Amino acid sequence: MNRKIILLIFILAVVFLILRIVPVLGSDKEKVRKVILDAKAAVEKENALKCISFVSMDYEDRHGNNRGSLFAIAQSVFKSYDDTLIIIEELRVNLTDSAHARARVIASGQSRRMGEEKWRYFLDSERVEFDVDLRKEDSGWKVVKLDFIEPREFMQFLMGI
Repeated sequence: MNRKIILLIFILAVVFLILRIVPVLGSDKEKVRKVILDAKAAVEKENALKCISFVSMDYEDRHGNNRGSLFAIAQSVFKSYDDTLIIIEELRVNLTDSAHARARVIASGQSRRMGEEKWRYFLDSERVEFDVDLRKEDSGWKVVKLDFIEPREFMQFLMGI
């Protein structure tokens, strides 16, 4: 009887250790989620260099943007706004294969223009919905494309700032 109890305790201890180690190692889905959340934090801190560190050198979107133009857009937006608050309402990550992922993000956010006290929704829209395509590179998961679903003109709005 004592051997069964000791064996049961041993098995429970091993299961407990496995459950503690696996999240530390992190699945690819968790790593993609972390990239999205870290990028959100970089935007809120208005750190253009940190923002661009999440973007692949091969970034390209339907508006003709590349990594360099995204950096210029981020710098321009950060010069125009004092504060930005982003709330991710939904984040779904799908791995398309071992090196590619797509995240659907639904977020709300508000910002304040320089010198203004009033907070405004982005584009006067309470929610922004977009897809983020990522690729696993030597340095980790990187954004290769952003595609705004709603409002579709959001990237054009950012490019015009």
